[in-house]
Amino acid sequence: EWKEYINTEIGFSLEYPSKMTVDERNNRVNFSLWGPTQEADTEFFDGISFTVNREEYEKSLIDLVNQQIEDVKEIGSVIKEPEPVNVNDLDGYYYRIESLGVSTHMLFNVDGEALHISFVNPDPTNQGFEDIVNKMIESFNLVD
Repeated sequence: EWKEYINTEIGFSLEYPSKMTVDERNNRVNFSLWGPTQEADTEFFDGISFTVNREEYEKSLIDLVNQQIEDVKEIGSVIKEPEPVNVNDLDGYYYRIESLGVSTHMLFNVDGEALHISFVNPDPTNQGFEDIVNKMIESFNLVD
């Protein structure tokens, strides 16, 4: 069963599984779901953590992406270099990093601010987390 989530402060909507928890704070929304082998107070190794936030930036969007990648290189590595991405007619950049797990990042310019979607979805027991994340992204839209 899926629900629709709308956040007019950040300016987006998406669909998500009703079994996910939603945490809103500090201009950031996190959707999370633990897999069957995840344990409390341990490194995240089974489930989905999907975050959307908005932030100001001064230079170009690709400069922000490159700065984030440089920051990650201090503690991790880049798996996928930045490349253009389009989500429901919203153009931006996509990249993947490994630092305490593999995370995917997509950044878009929305009204002069960066809209940042990031997620991790380790799935050691084949629960279909990648399909869930893909459906969430496919349902993503901007709202006023």
